[in-house]
Amino acid sequence: LYNYFQIGDHELLQGQKSFSERKFIERFELPKKKTQIILNFLIQQQIIDIQKSQHQSLIKILIKNVEIKDDNTPKDKVLSYLARNYGGIFVEPLPIDEYYIAHRLKYSKVYVKEILKELHTAEKIFYRDAAIVKISFLEPRDDNFINIKLYRHFESLQKIKWQRLQAMYFYIENDVVCKSQLLLRYFGEKNTPVCGICNVCLPETSTQVISHDDILSYLDTGNKTSDEMFQQFSSLDKSQLMKKLQYLLDEEKINFKFPNIYSI
Repeated sequence: LYNYFQIGDHELLQGQKSFSERKFIERFELPKKKTQIILNFLIQQQIIDIQKSQHQSLIKILIKNVEIKDDNTPKDKVLSYLARNYGGIFVEPLPIDEYYIAHRLKYSKVYVKEILKELHTAEKIFYRDAAIVKISFLEPRDDNFINIKLYRHFESLQKIKWQRLQAMYFYIENDVVCKSQLLLRYFGEKNTPVCGICNVCLPETSTQVISHDDILSYLDTGNKTSDEMFQQFSSLDKSQLMKKLQYLLDEEKINFKFPNIYSI
């Protein structure tokens, strides 16, 4: 960013500057997602501030209606379309949709925006592009601070996020450790007793007996996937349920269809 805006060491760029994230990424050949993460981090650390102008672009025609020519040039077509379809556009700025205008005139959106910018420069219209982003630098450039202290802070935050993601993944995939113990361990509580009510504890603590008739009654309501079967009979260990299903398959009382459907 400092090089992009040609900011010298210990220099603070005053005011807001137009900033195109797309052009910035293309110029330095940066990965889009990582760039967005770092920009958000710099905003959180109050190094920069980025503001979008508004949700929709605004246009006001500055010339008189009689000055709009009926020529077949793209600029005249755009002006004529705006004048015909946006009542009050000569009086005050109105929200417009560049994509819709481009679709109606059979131009590309990029081309329409180029025309609008040229008309704005020629002072024939006032045009404020919703895509324009303003960036402000809140601190002077300090490479030592950025490269050492701030980078280490950013790196530690990414490690914490990765650890949280791993913990969440293990919580979802785990079928061995009590879910309650995992949650309490996540928040720093260790050596806690099992809850006895989660899907990991239930197969060990449940005394409920599920018969083959129970499974047949459930399948009688319609075809079911194995996940639906596990959910319906969650108090039974998965391996026990699979044994009962295999028994019913061997006895030809139920059918199995690829990829994962049980039926009567």
